[in-house]
Amino acid sequence: MPGMTAAPRILVVCPREEAPEEVRAALSGRYANAQVHWVSQDSLALNRAEDLQVDVVLAYADLGAEATVSLVRRLAQSLPEVAALVLVPWDGMALARHAVLAGARGFLMQPIDPEELNRSLTEALRAAPKAHAVPAEEAGPRREGQVIVFCAPKGGTGRTTLAVNTALSLRGVTAERAIIVDADWAAPAIDVALNLKHMHDLGDLLPRMAGLDEALVDAVLVEHSTGVKALLAPPPTRGAPLINPAQIQLLFSVLRRMAEWVVVDLGLPLDETAFSFLAEADRVVLNVLPEMIGLRNTRRVLERMLAHGVPRRRILVVVNRATLTGGMPLTDIQGRLGIDVAYQIPDDQPTVTSSVNRGVPLVVDRRYTALARAMREFAQRLVVAAEEAQDEETEGKAFPKVEEAQRPPRWRVPRWAWAGAAALVVIAALGVLGGPRLAQAWRAQRQAAVPTAPAATPSPAAVAMADGTATPTADASVASPTAAEPTLAEPTSAPPTETSAAATPTVAPATPTVAPSPPAAPSPTVAPSPTAPPTAPASPTAAPATPTAAPASPTPAPSATPTQTPPPTAAPTAAPTVVPTRTLAPVWASGWYPSPLLVSPEPRETFAAGEPVILSWEPAGELRAGVFYMITLAYRYGGRTVYDDVPWLKETSWDVTEHEYLRDLAERGQFYWSLTLMRQTGLDAEGKPVGTAISPMSEVRMFTWGSASGG
Repeated sequence: MPGMTAAPRILVVCPREEAPEEVRAALSGRYANAQVHWVSQDSLALNRAEDLQVDVVLAYADLGAEATVSLVRRLAQSLPEVAALVLVPWDGMALARHAVLAGARGFLMQPIDPEELNRSLTEALRAAPKAHAVPAEEAGPRREGQVIVFCAPKGGTGRTTLAVNTALSLRGVTAERAIIVDADWAAPAIDVALNLKHMHDLGDLLPRMAGLDEALVDAVLVEHSTGVKALLAPPPTRGAPLINPAQIQLLFSVLRRMAEWVVVDLGLPLDETAFSFLAEADRVVLNVLPEMIGLRNTRRVLERMLAHGVPRRRILVVVNRATLTGGMPLTDIQGRLGIDVAYQIPDDQPTVTSSVNRGVPLVVDRRYTALARAMREFAQRLVVAAEEAQDEETEGKAFPKVEEAQRPPRWRVPRWAWAGAAALVVIAALGVLGGPRLAQAWRAQRQAAVPTAPAATPSPAAVAMADGTATPTADASVASPTAAEPTLAEPTSAPPTETSAAATPTVAPATPTVAPSPPAAPSPTVAPSPTAPPTAPASPTAAPATPTAAPASPTPAPSATPTQTPPPTAAPTAAPTVVPTRTLAPVWASGWYPSPLLVSPEPRETFAAGEPVILSWEPAGELRAGVFYMITLAYRYGGRTVYDDVPWLKETSWDVTEHEYLRDLAERGQFYWSLTLMRQTGLDAEGKPVGTAISPMSEVRMFTWGSASGG
């Protein structure tokens, strides 16, 4: 048709699903490439015809006579440039006449005659050229929707969060239509992230794929308050939908016409169905974390994409949580993947968690945060990349090479701060562990010092009795205050039994001074003086009263045996009463365990590449609730020490062989491991256990695990 675009758009209005296929089969010649759309109800036909800017409407008599005539009349009034044709059965001439009178351009008999259909289309289009038609030489190509697929090598990388916020940002930046498709059959999350009510999903479209059109797809889409529409995945309880590559291709051909941006959240596993989604993508966003564990899987995913024909220039590697503390540097990530990183998203896990839990996207509620700004900028770069896709000279400028300088610098703790913190830890440890011991030692020293005061007080009495110039009566008057002195010195420091026992050895040394007294003085009246010391140890409960009573007793006989009775009574009573009770035994702080004992591997033991490596240790007794063994496994990679995440265990062994990827990472295959008992106090933002150590760390052992390359 001169001056018109070559492929007209035809809207079929019929309740039968096979009607569009009948029309497509009957089209030939110049109309063989016509775009055929379908709606099942006459109430949807007017809006759909206006949205699609169709050239011809084929209204079937299956709608009913009244509905068919009403539809033709409304089309003639609202869209006079659209040619309406009515299809009636062989006995429907009355309906055809009424339809022509209402504004139809003609009618056709059922079943459709291909030659009659093509001739009727030519006459209808020539008689009523469309007002919106433009000359073919001036008509530019209508841009179809861009399909952007988000995928990841494993779960937990923030893929869904990035896909949702990118879709909303594209809608906000361009004011164009955007549709997000949830293709994660195992763990769908778009409805949770957007707080949508799950009414319809992709499973409702599969039985009607033969007659799929925009109206049918639009009926199952769920619209968000921002204007973004979502095609949800079936619940996991219904299993993965049985959709084949041909159906995926048909679905995206419809979605591209319905929206300028189609965002797909593609889940795992990356099977043939997943690669059918990737084949439809204009851009593939591969989301990774700056962690060692996922990089090897990411490299394998890249290799599989390239093997399935996904062009390298379409793949955008985006590092999520790029500023994660302890994360791998950009150069290491690009070196391991063999591809440049296109963009980096900063780390703000608390904000992301709050956003997902409330069902409010970041770019809506936290639009001023650094994370939301980064996601909006990523959407803007996708828009620029779509505009540059047709220009080879400018392609690639939307995502320039990311430099290491773009990563925010990390705050480093100065050495003096580390030294101060270590000193505080040592002081706190001494206060917890050494405080009770120091207090006990101080009390023992103070109590041991109490008996030394009365030790010197009996000496004047003893000297007076040895002098021979004083009488026993006078000696008794001098001895009584000195004997009472130990009880008055500190009555609350020591019990009376210890005071009397300690006082006994101080009187005993005075007995040797009595031995030379018989030859020194001729008078026999002085001889009874040695009887005073022996009477004191005979009654230890009498305390100071015994020295005063002893000299008054007139006992003149035991003058021959004064040197034999004191030694056996004084020596055994002094020593055992004080020293054993002051002995201190080392004790652990309350709740602590001893240092764990490692069993295997032996220090510096070597294992071959295929040989199992199992770490084991002696049990530390029965572990209380919340107490676990924590393994510290370290190795050298890239000139720095890397600590691998390991589970907290109740068992006394851990199989390292299950983590075979570590063997390829460690330099010279050398690993260092130790063990600590930990009491769990909670979970961190990533769901990993945290707690405090309740045992000293074990010894550190090294073992060598041969790599596949021979290291």
